[in-house]
Amino acid sequence: MNWIKTSALALLVASTSLLGAEPRWIRMHSPNFEVLSSASEKETRNTLRYFEQVRDFFLKMNGHPPRESTPVFILIFGSEKEYAPYSLNKLALAYFVPRGERDYIVMGRTGELAEHVATHEYTHLVAQHAGLEYPPWLNEGIAELFSTFTILNDTSVTIGDPIPERINALRNVRWVPLATIMGADENSPYYNEEGKAGSLYNEGWAAVHFLNTDKAYRPKFTAFLTAILNGATGPEALQAVYGKSLPAFETELQGYVNQDAFNHLIAKVEIDRTKKQIESMPASSFDVKLALADIDDRPESRANQRRLLEQLKMEEPKRPEPLAGLGYLDWQEGNADRAIENFSRAYALGDRSYRLLWDFSRLAESSRPQESVRALKDLEALEPDRGEVQTELAWAQYYARQFDDSLATLANIKPTTKLASRYFTILAYAQIAKGDRTSASRSAGFASRFAQNADDRNQAERLQRYLESAANSASRRGASNAAESSSVDVAVAPPRLVRPDAPGPDPGVRTAGSSLQPANPPLKTVRGIFTEFICPENGKTGLRFVVDTGNGKVTLGFATPQSVTIRGRDSSKVDLFCGVQDEKLHVTAEYDDTTDPGLNGILRVFTYEK
Repeated sequence: MNWIKTSALALLVASTSLLGAEPRWIRMHSPNFEVLSSASEKETRNTLRYFEQVRDFFLKMNGHPPRESTPVFILIFGSEKEYAPYSLNKLALAYFVPRGERDYIVMGRTGELAEHVATHEYTHLVAQHAGLEYPPWLNEGIAELFSTFTILNDTSVTIGDPIPERINALRNVRWVPLATIMGADENSPYYNEEGKAGSLYNEGWAAVHFLNTDKAYRPKFTAFLTAILNGATGPEALQAVYGKSLPAFETELQGYVNQDAFNHLIAKVEIDRTKKQIESMPASSFDVKLALADIDDRPESRANQRRLLEQLKMEEPKRPEPLAGLGYLDWQEGNADRAIENFSRAYALGDRSYRLLWDFSRLAESSRPQESVRALKDLEALEPDRGEVQTELAWAQYYARQFDDSLATLANIKPTTKLASRYFTILAYAQIAKGDRTSASRSAGFASRFAQNADDRNQAERLQRYLESAANSASRRGASNAAESSSVDVAVAPPRLVRPDAPGPDPGVRTAGSSLQPANPPLKTVRGIFTEFICPENGKTGLRFVVDTGNGKVTLGFATPQSVTIRGRDSSKVDLFCGVQDEKLHVTAEYDDTTDPGLNGILRVFTYEK
């Protein structure tokens, strides 16, 4: 009896100790996922296996080999109590979220229901990493189809189980013509407005489910997807691949939706045995804290997030992740200079994640072009066929004054329609820098022709205006000087003004030992609208800003962009284009007096008003 009492007491003590214990976090790794989990090893391994098979099956169905990408992080909480502070809401069993340089699947529990909830959004990520750009109806339809992915056993999976809420909506909500659904883009009300988006999700799922599970359509479904990726619309792909008109397909689809039985697909899969035998290891406190800091996106947690990242930076000074995390926080808060510095330090410590290389290189393109070139070359080595990377590399080489390298990089690119405007814009600037204004004019024309959006059009128009202005100046100077004008200083096409790393001393004082002494005469100030940026003619120096004060125009000169301090903009760089400015911005200019003819002063500080 005493033995029983003692054992019961020991059990009570042990249970109490366990209830108050910290979660035991484990780590597992596979080729495409990093998992941190406080759930059991068995549950964690099954979840990892599930997502590996989702990824493999999705890529095989789409007929595209996977493109190398940063592993996705899966964070699994072993209890609802642990998950509660990080849950999106009380009903969210799981969710997908991109944070900084990582993508996370966050799960409040394991099991089929939570996995299905997470799979919809994860499918979008797989498509993105594989470079698959589908229209919204197809993108959402595929994601909904894959949300039903279920592993039956070691050799079989099933996909396509009916989704009751979708079927109920399809049968009871007014049917929107498929031509409207298939024609909707990312800006359409049928993708963005609550009262209409449901139709795109419902009908998109129904169409994809029918095409992928019906015995008459499934054999050519991969060909259908390929046709879409090659630029065909939904109706065009139906006609080309299946010989089916959209009205005929729509009639069949509506009949399928209203019948009593639905198809589903059971598929045989080959399982990589190395993925089944993944070992578990204790997760380090550093890795767990870093992941929890990443996913905690509550506004009230921002200060704690920064404090924790600073602590982790001190704990492990050779780990780049805290610096990258701080860089993304800085960027979100509008401090691009500090973000670039933290990204640069993370890069120096060996961070070569796809997202950091891309974001750092683009953010530092004009202020640190040499570093931008190196980062883009690292990214190009990881993604040699990605045209966006090569195009940005050409821009960075241009800003680094590596004009021959920029042109050589462009020569190896086959621009897509989406990239064409940006491609021809940088080509034109590089040609200007090399003195080939004739070729630049031709490239500028292509940049305008392929403009995809307002930014593309504005850039192309500014480029055209510059070239026309330069041509008119050359004509006025006469034929004898025209050849001389073919070479343009890179500073004017387009010049960049870079904000200093830190504010300098007040303009009115200078430091001498421990005392403050009067410095140069105080700067004069003028306020108004920045209306024109005048670039020098070939062979001459000096740049000019024109500010309209309302009582007349003030013209202020300066020698180089580096001689002016720019304030009041969130980014670390300001794009300036020669000629009249499209955007009428309120500014304050501080300047010194000058005796130079045609100038009211020498510009020192230029502030964009909020």
